[in-house]
This record gives sequence, C-alpha cells and structure tokens, in this order.
Amino acid sequence: MSFGIILAFAFLQACSSGSAARPQAEVNKALFSNASSPTPLPTYTPTPAAVGSLENPITLGLIASWNNQEQKLALDQMVMKLQQELNLQFAYEYYAGYFELEQAIQDGKVELTFLGPIEYIIGNQKNLFNGGLISTHAGVKSYGTQFFAHKESKFQPFFDPTTNASNANPGAALRQFNGTKGCFISEDSLSGYWVPMGYLKSANVTIQAPVFTQSSAASLRSLYIQGICQFASTYSSISDPRTASIVINDLPDIMDKVPIIWASPPVIPNRAIFYASGLELPLQIKISEFLIQFSNTVEGRDLLSKSLDYEINGLSAVPDSFYDPLRNLLSVQEIRLSDLLELP
Repeated sequence: MSFGIILAFAFLQACSSGSAARPQAEVNKALFSNASSPTPLPTYTPTPAAVGSLENPITLGLIASWNNQEQKLALDQMVMKLQQELNLQFAYEYYAGYFELEQAIQDGKVELTFLGPIEYIIGNQKNLFNGGLISTHAGVKSYGTQFFAHKESKFQPFFDPTTNASNANPGAALRQFNGTKGCFISEDSLSGYWVPMGYLKSANVTIQAPVFTQSSAASLRSLYIQGICQFASTYSSISDPRTASIVINDLPDIMDKVPIIWASPPVIPNRAIFYASGLELPLQIKISEFLIQFSNTVEGRDLLSKSLDYEINGLSAVPDSFYDPLRNLLSVQEIRLSDLLELP
C-alpha cells in the first residue's frame, strides 16, 4: 500500500511538470498582448494643386525693389493679361538679391524669372533653369567689346569701318598689346573689363596693371590726351561710344584720332526670361508662344519693358549654347561668377 501511494504521488508530479513545459500559457499572453495594441491609421497625403491654378499660381520672381511703383502697376497689368490670354493663374514676387531668388526657385516657389547672363550661367550650373527668351535691346540680342588706341601709337588696326567688322582673329590682332597698359571701365563691367581680359588671356597676352576709369567716356578721353594708357576697351555692337554726346561734343575729331583696333562678335547676351527646370515643358511652350507674339506688338513691348524695368524691343527663344562664348571667355580667368552678380 505504501509503495502504491509513493507511485501515485510520483505520477502526479510528472503530470504537473509536463504541463509546465508546454508553451500554452506564453502563447495566450502573446495573443492577449497583440489584441490590446491599436490598429495604425492610414497616412493622408494631400494632392498638390496643379501649377497655374488659383491655389498654385505660376510665379514670376524678380530681383527688384517694392519702391518702383510704376513697375508694380505694370506687373499687375501683366499678370491680368497672362491670366486672360492663357487661362492660367499668375503672380509675382520681389527678391532683394540673386541668392534669395535662387532659394525660392529651389523651393518651388518661383517658376519664371528675368535675369542677366551671369545669373543664368550660375543657375544653369545647378540645373535650376535652361535657356529661355532673350530680349532684343537697343536693336540687338547680344553685344560685344572693342579695343581702341590713339592713331599715333602705331598699333595696327584690324577693323574695317566700312563693314563694321574685324578682319582678323583676336590672337593676331591683340598680340601687339603685349606688355602695354590698358584703360578699362571697372571690375564690375563685362564688356569693359572681363570680356576683353578673356580675349587677351586666350591670346596669351600679358599686360601691365590696368587703369580703371569708371566710364567709356573717361577711357576714350584718356587715349585722346595720351600718356595714361596705350589702349582702351569698352562696349560694342550696341553703338559707338565715341559718338556719345558727352564725348564727341568736346572732342569732335575723336573718330579720327582714336580708331578701333579690333572688335569682338556680340558675345554678351542681353537679359532674358528663364523658366525653372521644374516647370512642365508644355507650360513653358505655351507661355513662350504668347510672350513672343505679345512682344511683337506696341502694347506688348511697352508693358513688358515697364514690367521688367528694361527696354525690350522683342523676345525670341535661344538655346543654352547661346551663352557658350561668354562662358569660355570667363573660364580662362581666375574669377568667381558670384562676384559679378548684378546689384538690385
């Protein structure tokens, strides 16, 4: 009987140990824990309003000042004209400088802008925008630079005034300036310093420290009286700076005394309208077609000129390669493009 009691007790202990080894209790706890967790709600992603809609207008960004009331009134009229003709919503915004405008383009706040060639080259390097609509200004789409000297200096001219064109490449024409001193406008001038220096450097011409005169008239006067510099550089293609009233009225024989030695092709593009690269191509084409046609009317030229605060005789499409000659002339020099940005 004692042996039977001991055996029964051992059997009960074995059953108790076997039940504890089974994971049933842990499974039940896990199921209970999962059942008590909240079910996550789906994330709501709003659909952005279409570009050109009332909620998301196409914005023209300008480096300008709110103090120009005539420009502001013209921009209000321009926005209304665009909206009526294109059935799209437009707006405009002013920025104090280029880099504030650039940030707005990167943030998707600006789709349209009006810039000079240096701003465009900087932004294009960052893929912010592509070639757009170049303005015709003073009858040309781009302008160049030219080199003058006093006729008693014995420099050989390579410019034909009857055809208004140079008859030699820049290397052949400019090597005679090696070791001489030049008069330039200022370190802020493309046509009066950086472009002519690009031609000189490309021709391996080394000159003395430049004289900065601050104006085309002062450079021409310096050549006329002699003793300050041996040559001078200033703008070309737009007009002849020697015929400016401030010059020719005082120096009536300057056309004879100070001839052109060599003039470049028009390599400096005028200011132009550019599109942010994020703006869809069909919208770019639609806007461009209207603006080109509008710029061919008297009303359009007047309104565009006042809106953009720049005399515009017309608009036309140009590719990015239109800026390559200027890029090349700047690339041979030790220069930061940001140092050449136009002031507001």
